[in-house]
Amino acid sequence: MNKSLAVLLIVVILLTFAAPATGEAAQIVPPDPGLPGPFPVAQDDFTLQTLGATIFYPGANGVVAEGGPFPGLVLGHGFARSRAQHVNNGLFLASHGYIVVTVNFPNPLAPDFEAWAAQISAALDWMDVQNADPLSPFFGKIDADRFGVLGHSAGGMAAWVAASQDSRIKATMPLDPVPATGADLTALGAAVTNPSGWTGAPGSSCNASASYNQFYPLVQASHKAKYIVTDATHCDFEDPTNVLCTLVCGNASEARRQIWRRYTVSWLNYYLKGDTDYYYYIIGAGLVDDLAAGRLTTATALNTQPRNAGVQAATNGGGAALSWLPYPVTPVAGYDVYRRLLPDPTPVLVASVGVTGAFTDTGLRAGQYEYALLSRDTAGNPHQPLALPVLDVPCYEYDVAPADCDGLVDALDIQAVALAWQTVPGQPAYNPRYDVDGDQVITIVDVQMVAAQWGWPSAAQQP
Repeated sequence: MNKSLAVLLIVVILLTFAAPATGEAAQIVPPDPGLPGPFPVAQDDFTLQTLGATIFYPGANGVVAEGGPFPGLVLGHGFARSRAQHVNNGLFLASHGYIVVTVNFPNPLAPDFEAWAAQISAALDWMDVQNADPLSPFFGKIDADRFGVLGHSAGGMAAWVAASQDSRIKATMPLDPVPATGADLTALGAAVTNPSGWTGAPGSSCNASASYNQFYPLVQASHKAKYIVTDATHCDFEDPTNVLCTLVCGNASEARRQIWRRYTVSWLNYYLKGDTDYYYYIIGAGLVDDLAAGRLTTATALNTQPRNAGVQAATNGGGAALSWLPYPVTPVAGYDVYRRLLPDPTPVLVASVGVTGAFTDTGLRAGQYEYALLSRDTAGNPHQPLALPVLDVPCYEYDVAPADCDGLVDALDIQAVALAWQTVPGQPAYNPRYDVDGDQVITIVDVQMVAAQWGWPSAAQQP
């Protein structure tokens, strides 16, 4: 018999490992974020690096609303467009408690995505300055630790480039984005590690046949999602759009705008504001309802090949030592570790740990195990599982009885060594597992070494 413990640490689907008795909190149904929010809104134009820009904010008459500070957003337009196509989007986001800057990109007919990304970062710089200036109406009102970026069409590409370069950006949510042809999308995807969701329309000539689908698996964010709005057109993501868009790409619909806005605001509220109520839409029952009702064609909410999270596994006696890099986003409050002994179909929750990066599972008997590591938010809602590498862990070295390896050092182990007394290699009763000190003969020393581990794994004896 091969007395080894094959610990298989793999990705498993959320429903398999999150469903059993997790103590998950009941989902709260928030107000529909696809409808205007509770804040009055206002706007002001200004110049940003010689180009026009507009700031939208909760408040009126040059006075920002009470409360805050509010997360800051930058919203960029698409190819051959301008910020004029996003006035109502800026107002809408501001009504939900965001301070939003819409920018004009340089050379909109010939996108230079590095230059466009630089314009996004310049808008963040401007908000930083306004937030720190006692004479600014935005003094102390912009939360510079919670910046997000959005962009429509080619502006979505600019948002990704900016997010890959500017560490101030904590979340991205492009609108029917179109990745640039000829760009190194593999390198770009590897550099986009903050929570990255997007809403989109089905494939058409206006969104390069939904080319975002090819980019999605390249994005290395541990928390990512895409939500495809049924029958949406490229123009649905502008407001107001114009005849140039509708003639080429199809008419816009307020009903479809409500759907993409629902998921955009939910994503931003969850990852920038840390409001766990919006789990209901980004992965929970609200998403299920929209799919069932046909309002969304597809959704891959938090369905991801996890980023390189520094995950490692090592032997530790008769168990496994797991380690990983905690994912530093606002809603993550800790991790649940699940274990399944094959072929048992039911996983077991073996530990709930905080925002840490290590767990050791000890005292395991021989067999095949699957582990899953799931992050959870402050309300107890689970996210997607995190992959861990395959690891073979031998039985604990003193757990030696034939066909035993039961995760406990007991009388059977001591008896097995004693029965092989004075045997050497080549004799039938000799077993190298009993020769604990490795001197090629079974003696009282070997018996004593096993006896000293009686009752393992106790807290004092675990390695």
